[in-house]
Amino acid sequence: MDETKLKRDLQSVREASRGLALVEDSTVRQVLKTLADALLAEQETMLEANRADLARMDPADPKYDRLLLDPERLQAIANDLLHVASLEAPVGKVLETRTLANGLELEKRGVPMGVVAVV
Repeated sequence: MDETKLKRDLQSVREASRGLALVEDSTVRQVLKTLADALLAEQETMLEANRADLARMDPADPKYDRLLLDPERLQAIANDLLHVASLEAPVGKVLETRTLANGLELEKRGVPMGVVAVV
């Protein structure tokens, strides 16, 4: 990949992640649910594209099985998306507080992860 294009792409991801950090929890939940629904609705298209990708690979390649999709794996991905959608958002939540011997107070907080994708 061209290094200049890669730098532009990474900058775009950074900018997008800043905007995503401001998205309402309810919107994130709805997007995850919509992705799960779309994944199952487009299952045949996904499986066909996956078969085409795998046809270019050596089945002995260890990545082959990791990339192999079937209806059960797609259902599991959709279930995982729905599970994440049901979780309480950790962003901004205080996870731990403590005071060091020197009096310094520390707080561990949930922060935005950035961009997460399922491919």
